Amino acid sequence: MGTCLNVRMYQTRAILAGRRIAHPRSRDDARRACRSVKIGASGAAATRARVARYARDESAERAPPTNRTTLSDGQVRRPANRANLLPDLSRAELVRRAPGRLPVRGSRRLRERPMSAVAGAPARPSLDLRAIGVMVLLCAIWGFQQVAIKSATHAIPPMLQAGLRSAIAALGVWAWASARGTPLFRADGTFAAGIVAGILFAGEFVCLFFGLTLTSAARMAIFLYTAPCFTALGLHLFAPGEKMRRPQWAGVAIAFAGIAVAFADGFARPAAGHASALVGLAGDALGVLGGVMWAATTVVVRSTSLAHARASQTLFYQLTVSSAVLLGLAVVTRQTAFANVTPLAVASLAYQGVIVAFASYLAWYWLLTRYSAARLSVFTFLAPLFGVSFGVLLLGDAIGPRFVAAAALVLAGIALVNAPPRGARK
Repeated sequence: MGTCLNVRMYQTRAILAGRRIAHPRSRDDARRACRSVKIGASGAAATRARVARYARDESAERAPPTNRTTLSDGQVRRPANRANLLPDLSRAELVRRAPGRLPVRGSRRLRERPMSAVAGAPARPSLDLRAIGVMVLLCAIWGFQQVAIKSATHAIPPMLQAGLRSAIAALGVWAWASARGTPLFRADGTFAAGIVAGILFAGEFVCLFFGLTLTSAARMAIFLYTAPCFTALGLHLFAPGEKMRRPQWAGVAIAFAGIAVAFADGFARPAAGHASALVGLAGDALGVLGGVMWAATTVVVRSTSLAHARASQTLFYQLTVSSAVLLGLAVVTRQTAFANVTPLAVASLAYQGVIVAFASYLAWYWLLTRYSAARLSVFTFLAPLFGVSFGVLLLGDAIGPRFVAAAALVLAGIALVNAPPRGARK
């Protein structure tokens, strides 16, 4: 009786905490597992009452399972459901008490979960054709971003363009969250970290937009997407449990070698439209600095209170703060005037704000709620590959053999850094 009581108490606590559990084999197993699961005092009395009532029929519980039981009066009784052990709470209340639960497949509304729950979720299904197709499309969208920015700089100044991009996306996230009843403003201790993440996010796009006025879109795509290497280094230093593995160290070394080769190529080949190679190298350096800012934003999100915030809340912090910072810089630097606004410039701005900063990021978070982040991250090396290809094909960016070799080294390093460990590949 005591063993059964401990087992049932453990199962009930785990259900209230929103966890999937395996049936413990003994009292000791149940006791050890109970230590890692806690419930509020308000549900303890109801839990004990239901467990005691269930324990009265221990002998029936040990009998072989059947689909139904016929009573003496001929009525049919279904087997006891595990949900009967729960207090009389609504589904919404149960979801509220279990903030780490996954979104329910097939539900009409996507229930978000904390960012930290992505890594600690149960085993995810293998990537299917839909996931692979969406991931490749996202990488193409992100790779085309540099081309869209550069094609609009003649009509919309860089800082104004960047600020409007973030403002449009922030309005989209607010409308999306409001339609689903997801709160974006909560007293959860994330405000300070959200401000820092937003400032770093703004710094990334200052480097990106100014850098694209000095260097080509193809080169910027390679330098900006060195961010995973800097992210791995930052998490190794500041996030517990995020230590780098040997393949990741090798990937960082290979990527840095590629950056060195690319800078050497920049000395030999001045940027188009600039007589001095130093101008193009300044743009390349801004691309690398943008990658560092991107990585710093990721480290802040992963190592602060934002790790427990909802994805839409974190994205909203970044977009709102960056829009204020970037539009303020546009005013300070007198980049507020439109010049010869063309349909191409308007389409470029709409693409950046609606497609890239709003829709693609939400699609990325949607994938993270359903598939393994380790498997998805392997595809991210395609984004700089698309960026180089679009720059060459659509803008006529010139690249030489040395830059091709540098790009290959950087892409190989990114692939090694993002490669999941052996245990995560199954």
